[in-house]
Order: sequence, then C-alpha cells, then structure tokens
Amino acid sequence: MASDLPFSKKTFRIPLWGQLALGLGVIFLIYLAAINSNPFVSAWDEENSRFYEDATQALKMFSLHPSAPTVFIFWDKNEKEHLTAIRALSSIPSRVRVYGIHVSNSKDQLEVRQLWLKNAPKSAALVFDRSELLQTSFHVRALPMVFVILPKQKKIYSYLGDVNKNRKPLLKIIDSE
Repeated sequence: MASDLPFSKKTFRIPLWGQLALGLGVIFLIYLAAINSNPFVSAWDEENSRFYEDATQALKMFSLHPSAPTVFIFWDKNEKEHLTAIRALSSIPSRVRVYGIHVSNSKDQLEVRQLWLKNAPKSAALVFDRSELLQTSFHVRALPMVFVILPKQKKIYSYLGDVNKNRKPLLKIIDSE
C-alpha cells in the first residue's frame, strides 16, 4: 500500500554544519540591515493640547517662557549623532529661540558647555536637566529628541532623531507661526 503513494516518505534533513551556516547567514543579514538603517525614522508629530500645558508648566520652573517659536533639543554629550542634530539647528531662522536640554548627570559641565558653544547656533542657550523634570514632562523617549513650541497656536511638535533628515518640515512648522 505504501508503494501506491506517488512520493516516497523520505525526509530531507540539513546536516548540522548546514544549519549552523544558515543561522549565521541570517544573523549576518540582520546585522547588515541594522547597521545600514537609520534608527531615527520618526516624522514630526503634533502633540495634544494637554501635552502643551504640561510642558509649558515645566518650562516655567526653569524660568523659560516661550513667546516666539522655540526649539528644544534634548541631548547627551556622549553621542556624535546628537551633535550633528544640534549643528543642523544653525540653519533655522534667527527669530527662533533654541535651547539645548542636557539630560546627563555629567559632573563635567565645562566640557558640556564647550561642546554646546562649538556646535549650537550663536544665540542658543543651554539648560541642565539634572532633576529630569523637563525630560519627564516632555515624555522624551530617546535622544536626540527635538520639540518645537508655537506659543501663538499653543502647539508643540516633536521629532526623534537628526533634524537634518527632516529640515523642510521643520521650517514649514516654524513658518506656520
């Protein structure tokens, strides 16, 4: 009866060395995809009005009262991508205020200030968020994270990653104020 079947019941088995080679090949492909991909694939998100109220309340505790379009970039001195994102802010209009929120508990404030002055727009200010109040209020998920506050519209837009990759939408958001 078994001979009546059109196919035999032989099973195909991959030898152990073949399984190992196949597994390593898959891991290598995943690794290549990971190092060649951009980890920051976010777009500008408009935050809700409650978010605006909470964030501006937290800013008041640092004596920051945005009355014009304002950009906040949350960053850490240990990441080169953060400095690239900060440099990208040099091309935004001069009427826009820029603040760097340094989120590390680094004891070396002088080094952080020097990095900021070297990479940030000329009129930009630096704020140290040791208490993590701003980081928590702004719901910072990863770094660098950029927020644009438009006080006349009472809106906040957020962006995760290097601003260079989304410069045109940034300028469009700023021009809408």
